[in-house]
Amino acid sequence: MVRVSMSPSRSTSRSLRSSRPDAAGIKAGAGLTRWGGRAADKALAETSTIFSKDSLATKEDVTYERLMFLVRAPVGEAKQVTFKDPGDTAARTVTLTAVNDGMETLAFTNPFYDSKALKPRKLIEARTLPGNAGYVKIIVEADLPEAMLGDHTPTTQEFKQAVDSFIKAKATGILIDVRGNLGGDDSMVTEFLSSFDKDRTLYEYQNWYNAKNGKMEIWLGRDQTRQYGDPGKSLDIVPGTPRFDGPIVAIVNTGCISSGEGVAMGVMNLPDGEVVGFWCTNGSFGMSGDEARMPDGLAVSFPFGQSLDKDKVVQLDSRNGIGGVAPSKRIPMTLENALKWGAGQDIELEYALKTLAAMGKGN
Repeated sequence: MVRVSMSPSRSTSRSLRSSRPDAAGIKAGAGLTRWGGRAADKALAETSTIFSKDSLATKEDVTYERLMFLVRAPVGEAKQVTFKDPGDTAARTVTLTAVNDGMETLAFTNPFYDSKALKPRKLIEARTLPGNAGYVKIIVEADLPEAMLGDHTPTTQEFKQAVDSFIKAKATGILIDVRGNLGGDDSMVTEFLSSFDKDRTLYEYQNWYNAKNGKMEIWLGRDQTRQYGDPGKSLDIVPGTPRFDGPIVAIVNTGCISSGEGVAMGVMNLPDGEVVGFWCTNGSFGMSGDEARMPDGLAVSFPFGQSLDKDKVVQLDSRNGIGGVAPSKRIPMTLENALKWGAGQDIELEYALKTLAAMGKGN
């Protein structure tokens, strides 16, 4: 059975809608038993993700994308759907017809930050939340391009200023929001984490492909400058001052990718750090940048470097559908939580605040 988790306020933006005027539509929380003549669970498992925006590295991400595309079809296509509304004892069958919703449902459920549509004027957002908790959102591990309007203060400086202000205000804890984080420069992540780590800590060995000799070699590089050196050296988190030593919670989703996952990994490794979310991060942590240009203006981009842990084993990148940073405090996808999420309520932030409060009490 598949549950309809969108709230009534969002259900009108579905791509498939009832063609029966006497059918009020499928209510939020209904249990779908059949979809297009097949058992709902089977229909979900067979849903194509060919138009997904990302690489679908983990099983969790595949399921998420299938749920997004299950309800989409070519305009005018009809499907019979059998469901049971909450409180009903008998199932009903209606015919839904696909209409053009202007991609509204896909935009609403897209886990990635849409930098083109939203046009951020700065890449760090910081504020104080109830309970004197510090909140900082990192959109990307990079500086705002000079061609874009906005605050061009270096991103690492903005982050440090935010943390320093939380320290000065004696914040009870800090929430780091990396949902939809688009990644960027790993060395920038280590500068972020320098505000929290007590001891020098290995972040990664960067294992690059050397096209000249056809071998993988460990070099220390910066993604933004494309400068490489110090063969065999690791990228480390070097403690800075002042340092925040209270509880820290990272908020993640499947749109947290690449270096954004490194932030979550760094928080997870802190003695007083937790990771909160419904889903794990994207599981795509390799250093990207190589590109093969194809006919008709198409291009295929792919990673050409690996992130290795202290044992020089590939870290975070998915294998057999398992990878990324899994929440240490996973939010249960209950019907109640799903309905609130569908209504636009920030359940993840609320859960993170509760987690932070509990950590402050020593629970």
